[in-house]
Amino acid sequence: MFSKLEAPLFIREAVAQKKPHPLWVELLIFGVVFWVGGILQSVLLMPFTVVAMLGRMDEILALTESGSPEALVAFVTEMQKTPLLVIGSLLATVGMIVTVILYCRLLEKRSVASLGMRRPFVREYALGAFWGVVLFGGYVAFSMALGNLTFLGISEKCNVPMLLLLLICFLIQGFSEEILCRGYFMTSLCRTMPLPWALMLSSLFFSLFHVGNPGVDVLGLINIFLFGILMGLYMIRRGDIWGAAALHALWNFAEGCLADFSVSGLSMPSSLLAFGKEGASVFVAGGAFGPESGFAVTFVTTLGIVILLMMKNKDVKKD
Repeated sequence: MFSKLEAPLFIREAVAQKKPHPLWVELLIFGVVFWVGGILQSVLLMPFTVVAMLGRMDEILALTESGSPEALVAFVTEMQKTPLLVIGSLLATVGMIVTVILYCRLLEKRSVASLGMRRPFVREYALGAFWGVVLFGGYVAFSMALGNLTFLGISEKCNVPMLLLLLICFLIQGFSEEILCRGYFMTSLCRTMPLPWALMLSSLFFSLFHVGNPGVDVLGLINIFLFGILMGLYMIRRGDIWGAAALHALWNFAEGCLADFSVSGLSMPSSLLAFGKEGASVFVAGGAFGPESGFAVTFVTTLGIVILLMMKNKDVKKD
């Protein structure tokens, strides 16, 4: 029923181009790369933060004089939800992309092709984007059928220029997580362990990255893990990073900007459609963390994983 999980060409190239590190060294290096990428992201976010603070300096001074740490924390949390900082946070993830590529090219001496960045990419990217929307559509259909989620129509937050800008931002953000967790980390782990274990370990770390997100719960972390498995399998079956990056980006965009749900606990400043959540089943449709904390996402991701396990790698015959 299930096809053997074989390493596609880009993973075989990654394994061949660099001698394996011990597992603890591989994990340590990954931690350093993640840390450096996070610092670069913070630096890139700084101009957005400064502009946002300058526009609200009177409020900041008043809060500082009040001496209430709770009020200051609440203000900072509220500021992070402003359109400027949401956009800045998403755009700043280009820092992680640059960090991963520079590390792999300069220190590991790996080709970008070994990260899954293979050509041609337009068709694969479009196909991944299509499946990202279809997958999220499956979540919506499941939630409306069993979770009492209701469709209300066009959202009051609809702002077309903002939606287009957010789409670009999510394309960058989706690619940054895929190149870090799958293109780099999963392929590097394949030098020290079998592919299925590398897939699961990289997905576990991907899930743990979301522990600090607002509203996160156990089911949310499980579903993020399953989503990581789904993205890794998609990369393996299709033989490149492009489709998984597009699927990831369009899932997030559809979730936060087409349907106005939280994206891993974070709300977006604009959305196309509105859904009624009053009376909806939190267990099915998800809660404060967003759809990922609901059983509907468990269902659609598990279904996607099963389908991908039944498929064969695209590049087996070609290679």
